[in-house]
Amino acid sequence: MQFSGLKSGELITNLLKRLQRNRHCRLLRLSKNASAYHLNSRAIYRAVGHENLRHRRSHQVDYVRAKLLGLDYVLENHEFHYLPTKEEKVSFFTNVLNIPLSDLPVKTYKTPNSRAETHR
Repeated sequence: MQFSGLKSGELITNLLKRLQRNRHCRLLRLSKNASAYHLNSRAIYRAVGHENLRHRRSHQVDYVRAKLLGLDYVLENHEFHYLPTKEEKVSFFTNVLNIPLSDLPVKTYKTPNSRAETHR
């Protein structure tokens, strides 16, 4: 980091401190020697076009650990095509595999104070 005058790692350390200070992320202790930062800022996700992405929401450490293992697998097996969004998955199954939309699995969510249902 000769051009910035910062020591190695100082730039990311400053960024993480600022994110934590502004409550844009939180630190998760995964084990004695491992931690992860959970970026949960709606403003940041909005800036990249994914304001309501479920990964922004808080989760238990075991869930985060499982997701990180999945990410590790995806990164190690880059020859496979990864479908991260619902839209990409639906498109793949309906357009590539020619499975009718009506045959895809659906989960129904109901809100406690409303009769409205959401199907995903």
